[in-house]
Amino acid sequence: IIKVKEFVKRRKILLMIVYSPLRWFSETFNKDILLYNNKWDYFFTLSDTSSYGVMMLSHEGNVPFIIYFLLRKIENPVFIDVGAHQGAYSIAFSKLSKLVIAVEPHPENYSLLKKNLTINRVKNCIPVRCALSNDDGISHLYTSELSDLHSLHQNMLNKALRSIPVTIKRLDTLVLQELKLEKIDLVKIDVEGAEVEVLEGMRKVMERHNPILMIEVFQRNLEIVERILKENSYDHIKRLYE
Repeated sequence: IIKVKEFVKRRKILLMIVYSPLRWFSETFNKDILLYNNKWDYFFTLSDTSSYGVMMLSHEGNVPFIIYFLLRKIENPVFIDVGAHQGAYSIAFSKLSKLVIAVEPHPENYSLLKKNLTINRVKNCIPVRCALSNDDGISHLYTSELSDLHSLHQNMLNKALRSIPVTIKRLDTLVLQELKLEKIDLVKIDVEGAEVEVLEGMRKVMERHNPILMIEVFQRNLEIVERILKENSYDHIKRLYE
């Protein structure tokens, strides 16, 4: 376990000696820099210090391997990536899935998500630019200096740089009414503190399809999340890491 201060220090060192020179080269010569994830076999564009760890799928312990083994056991799985960022999970598991739905609200992340899908010639992923919540409409996304920490909740950030208007939708609306999916097998939720709202907006999905859920839960939301899951017949709840 890396302490937060040490983790931030490492990011700053990487920024100075690796990312800043590479970004300078990219911007000066107007060239994209592609990095390769040899463990999961895909390329991705360089973005920032936080995106590297996310795109290498090295920041969440065994979660990627658990998803991999779960999807392998399902015939023609449909995978929904809520908080897709720049596409790490969507690209890695598109090889195992019949269909991937990648949901990402931040405009720059969404643009890089589409670029990374194109670079890797992923044809079975539908990118959707919106934030999932418990309502359909418009809300505000509070942005962080790190591309993987934007949130619908300002108090989830140490320092919000600004807020931008984003479309919000219930997952029930997106996949049942708009995409009309007949099958949903696994949903990964990583939404920086908005997991309660996402769950409240997918009650019909849970009732009809009972998908496996992999959720990053903020400590203060644990009891509410467990209550919602139990209300929707999710009796087997396991904490993977804290």
